[in-house]
Amino acid sequence: MERRVLRVPVPPGVNVKAPFWVSQAVAMALTGRSVGTVRRWIRTGRIADPAALRLLQYRVYGEIPHDGWHGWRVIDRALIGPDGRTHEIKHLETHWVTLQLVGALRRRCDTLEEELGEIRKRTAKRHRFRLVD
Repeated sequence: MERRVLRVPVPPGVNVKAPFWVSQAVAMALTGRSVGTVRRWIRTGRIADPAALRLLQYRVYGEIPHDGWHGWRVIDRALIGPDGRTHEIKHLETHWVTLQLVGALRRRCDTLEEELGEIRKRTAKRHRFRLVD
């Protein structure tokens, strides 16, 4: 039996030396397209459906589809920066929790500062001395 593989074109901005290939079964599972459609892509070497092409590129090359993440990729539970440094997901989860806590503390500090400001305004209006006859 002949193994059928699909060449996934390298998207612009991704720095790899050679294009990656996916099996026919993987291409069908990712895109939800029929056997005939994927076989046509393999035979012609062209993925005519732009949505399917982008989906395959996201999965195969690990691109993150957002302008703010240009140059970043996700490969095997690791986030790879434009500079090539790898950040493991498990470490990023820890950082995320820390950032959430810091954000909550900052919001609480802002609330306390507002409350303190209101107390200062109220006390400034009161007299700090009493007249005695």
